[in-house]
Amino acid sequence: NQPQKSVESLERFISTAPQKVIYDDHLYLGRAYTQLGTPQGDSLGIVYLEKAAPLDTVNNVYREIATKYFGMKRWDKAAAYY
Repeated sequence: NQPQKSVESLERFISTAPQKVIYDDHLYLGRAYTQLGTPQGDSLGIVYLEKAAPLDTVNNVYREIATKYFGMKRWDKAAAYY
């Protein structure tokens, strides 16, 4: 499990081939950022998860976003996603 390498690889892919990006790429990049364990990683992770959430039909990305906000003690934001 190497979230920093995942972030770097996905960022490189998204910047070099934006026409090939699908919602899963944003989903995995968001998850990788949140696994960095930093406040900046959590914030960036949520940004990418929010990009993926409207297009997702399999995972419950909105619940994942709510859980992240809950962990950050941002109750108002968490409630909006639950």
